[in-house]
Amino acid sequence: MDLNKIKVLVVGDIMLDEYILGDSNRISPEAPVPIVQVEQSNFNLGGAANVANNCGSLNASVSLIGIIGKDSSGEKVKYFLKKNNINYLGPISEDALTTRKVRVLSKSQQLLRVDYEKKAKSHFKIIWGLFKKAIKHVDLVIFSDYGKGTLDNIDKLIIEAKNNNKLVFVDPIGHEYSKYKYTDYIKPNQKELKQVIGYWNNKEELALKVNNLLKYNNIKNLILTTSEKGCILFSYNNDKIKSKLFPANKREVFDVTGAGDAFIAVFALFIAKGLDVYKAIVLANKGAGVVVEKLGTYNVKHTDLLE
Repeated sequence: MDLNKIKVLVVGDIMLDEYILGDSNRISPEAPVPIVQVEQSNFNLGGAANVANNCGSLNASVSLIGIIGKDSSGEKVKYFLKKNNINYLGPISEDALTTRKVRVLSKSQQLLRVDYEKKAKSHFKIIWGLFKKAIKHVDLVIFSDYGKGTLDNIDKLIIEAKNNNKLVFVDPIGHEYSKYKYTDYIKPNQKELKQVIGYWNNKEELALKVNNLLKYNNIKNLILTTSEKGCILFSYNNDKIKSKLFPANKREVFDVTGAGDAFIAVFALFIAKGLDVYKAIVLANKGAGVVVEKLGTYNVKHTDLLE
């Protein structure tokens, strides 16, 4: 299915993923920690930039709004975005660090992660202006919320998107879902959903709690991703909740980084193209499954979905 006519706007927290790879066969004499003899260092786009990159990898036309800093990591982000034909709209902050996650690995085993980040002051006025202009020229918007500051006023952005009759997809964070009101599809994982509705003992209790959550916040659909078990689609309509389980494709898991980004990118694009929601989830599951088989951040391609 040709996706090159789909125009997507991704808004959210941009990150730079760094992978330091090397051999480790000694323990430091200074402390009981492994010594890694560095052999290579790789950089990839992360967070909202990875969502945008997955959309671009599937030939969609992509614009991206998200805060980066005036630093070397920000320059790397801009370089990769330009290289991958992603239209970066801004904003660039004077007072924030570009979020960078450094993972140290030996023999495909992650030993340590180091995060560099500093939340910027509010840039909502700039983001609002960029968003109002861009939303008129796209088919859908994906919000990628990691709680780093870009989407502090996401409720206003969603309302503006719906006022322009755009499909809205959200990858959420935190325990407060009132800010995500009027979303078409929201995609939490189990840990994220438990922060909102608490624990559940069985599928009936889960369905009841999700029903109340969607009804209260006027959200149409929730996709609960459950790692190796697959995902569950909950749809709310006319005071009734419907659910359907989609088993995961069995994969050998090397690295789960970016699987959620790939899922929402694949799913959103095929929904915007008019594909049946069930088929779109099957393809999104397949795309996420391909990602976890790869070490490091990987972007889904058409060939990955053609089996």
